[in-house]
Amino acid sequence: SVTLMYRRTEAEMPAVAAEIEDARAEGVVFRFLLAPLEIVRDGDRVHHIKAQPMR
Repeated sequence: SVTLMYRRTEAEMPAVAAEIEDARAEGVVFRFLLAPLEIVRDGDRVHHIKAQPMR
């Protein structure tokens, strides 16, 4: 699965609305107003990403 974190709102994202809709239809999950802080790995794989909410 794919989750995309973006530090701004969906309206501020520099993408055409159809691109976002297509990505969602393919299963991409969008998380807005988050700033990545740390990538936690398990060997060569990403286990999870720590993020901080933006204001």
